[in-house]
Amino acid sequence: MAIIPLDLLDRIRALERQVRDLMGSARARPAATVRTAAADTLSAQAVPYPRPWPVAAARWESTGSAGWTTLYRSTGIVRHPRLYCRIDAEGGPSAGLRLLVDGVPTGPEGGAGGLDFTEPVNAASGTVVTFEVQARVTTAGETVRCLPVALYGVRA
Repeated sequence: MAIIPLDLLDRIRALERQVRDLMGSARARPAATVRTAAADTLSAQAVPYPRPWPVAAARWESTGSAGWTTLYRSTGIVRHPRLYCRIDAEGGPSAGLRLLVDGVPTGPEGGAGGLDFTEPVNAASGTVVTFEVQARVTTAGETVRCLPVALYGVRA
């Protein structure tokens, strides 16, 4: 058997002791995490993946109306203080686009270039709200097409 210096044996024993200590602490369970109502409100219960949508704008909802026309409607539960919205659109220069939350316009109006904004939601956490995407054109004969591609709550 080869002769191993004692200082190396001492180092190996020290390392083995540290590994045993670490193994023991790894088996110990951490204390239960305390959750608060505020933490539950701001944490996502389930984060949806974006749904696939038609790429061809000809398959998007459209209107040629001069008055605001609801093209999309959904409901959701407010979980975050702010709302991120992105709507793709195409149309003529008179195209208008907006998002309503419970019948109230939220964020800026968009046009043929679409809509992309983050704004506060004027509803309490846990409230069920109705989202509507509306569009219009102010020049006769024009059409605007749109498709909501993102609509979700954000913390900041």
